[in-house]
Amino acid sequence: MADKYGLAKLAKKLEQFFNSVFVRQDGASTMTGALEVLTGSNASQVHVANSGTDGLFLTSTAVGHGSAIFSGGAEFNGTDWVARNEEATIIAFYDGVIYIDIDSGLTPGNTFTPTVRATITTAGIINANSYGIRTKQSVANFSSPPTDAELNAAFGTPETLGRGFMATIDDADGDTTCYLVFTSDASWFYEAMTKAT
Repeated sequence: MADKYGLAKLAKKLEQFFNSVFVRQDGASTMTGALEVLTGSNASQVHVANSGTDGLFLTSTAVGHGSAIFSGGAEFNGTDWVARNEEATIIAFYDGVIYIDIDSGLTPGNTFTPTVRATITTAGIINANSYGIRTKQSVANFSSPPTDAELNAAFGTPETLGRGFMATIDDADGDTTCYLVFTSDASWFYEAMTKAT
């Protein structure tokens, strides 16, 4: 009998999909498929990778409230973070705060404590650790003070950028004249900066 509805083909595709999914408990052997589900007492994860222990981990943990974590280069084993690469990036959502952790110089297989580089709070406050926040900068032969046309050419119009866009401009005059510029509705505003001595 002919496979009028393509059921055999669908069954084959489903078989291929389920063969690519490997479910294991924490501490078991490494994955064999492209997708695996890891289960443990304090965390459950979906691991996406071609093979091995690296790749993307989507984690839900018992740590914090409303916890959800995206990580690359690191895996949460329910208690500790385990490096799966020399570098790791973790974006964690819990207790109403977004945490961005970035680490390097790690030893794959070893546990480590993630380093928080930036956070976004429930109040919408962005905190950048270590090196602060850098804004977009344009270095050109601006007028002093800069004109709307020059700022539009360098960054775009205030209407396109939206209210609250901030940037700095360097007048390309030997590190003498710099401005902090920002937008409000359809207008540019600026503040001349005083060079430190």
